[in-house]
This record gives sequence, structure tokens and C-alpha cells, in this order.
Amino acid sequence: MSQRVIIKIANVQGIIAARRQGRIMCQKLGFTEADQTTIVTAISELASTICEQAKEGTVCIESVEETDRIGLKVRIEDIVPDVPDLFQLLVEDTTNNSDFSNGVMNGKHLMDDFVIHFQPEKGTAIQLIKWKLR
Repeated sequence: MSQRVIIKIANVQGIIAARRQGRIMCQKLGFTEADQTTIVTAISELASTICEQAKEGTVCIESVEETDRIGLKVRIEDIVPDVPDLFQLLVEDTTNNSDFSNGVMNGKHLMDDFVIHFQPEKGTAIQLIKWKLR
């Protein structure tokens, strides 16, 4: 049975709530302590990026299932609204080691799946999934 929680991110309290909910979901799904720490770190990195760059957004955390594996999906929305070329910004920021690129890239490297989608005037959504075998 799929479980889902959505947390508003606008300040440090939102980041803490997202981390807490991520940890709870990880425990319910049976992730190891090491994987729990990895997932919570990715959530924290990206939730912090919301506060620093977009000032407000959401973190949706939910369980996902496939035939042979179970995962925790994290969807971060409204990271950088109204940026015309997010991918170019990431490339430029990566060379400068900015907080924006570091937060996004750290999240990407910590999780198994990473998808980023930008819609003009609606913002950015980043989806990450960490999988474990059943």
C-alpha cells in the first residue's frame, strides 16, 4: 500500500519536518540505517535549496513499488521558478560550486533515480527515488 506525505518548505522548520517524515517513511519501508541517512541527507540538501533559491516550495515523500523492489520517491517542487534555462544554470553553477548546484547535484548522487523538469512560470520539479530489493 502506497503512503504519501507533503510538506511545505519555506523555512528551517519545513526542512526539519521533511527530514523527519523522510526518516519515518524509510523506517516503515525497511531501509537500512545507512540508506535512511542517505535519503534524509538528499531531502535536506534539496529542501535547503528551496529555502535559499525559491523561498517556498513543497516536498512530497511517498512509497513506490515494483515487482522486485520497493522505493522511496521524493519530489521537490518550485526550486527555482522563472529560470529560463535551468540546465545551463546547473552547468554554470557546477563550475562555480554554488549552493544551488551543490544541493541539486548532492541530491542526485545520493539517490538511485533523478529526473528534473522545468516549466516556465511554474518552476522546477526534481524527482528522486532510492530503491531496495524486496
